[in-house]
Amino acid sequence: APLPQLSAAIALVGGISQQLQERKAEALAQISAAFEDLEQALQQRKQALVSDLEAICGAKQKVLQTQLDTLRQGQEHIG
Repeated sequence: APLPQLSAAIALVGGISQQLQERKAEALAQISAAFEDLEQALQQRKQALVSDLEAICGAKQKVLQTQLDTLRQGQEHIG
């Protein structure tokens, strides 16, 4: 029969190995969750910036279009 100490050591090392695997899985889950949160925050920020850009450019484009219309009307009157 194998030595009791040897069996105990095998069981101990096996248990530690199992615990390591479980802790690794937990750490991986935490890493994934953290990066999902960051990705979501980045996407939201990107969308906000794109929306701001669209609004600003749209407003400026309206002003330019109004100026163009006014200038064209003036051109017609002169012509």
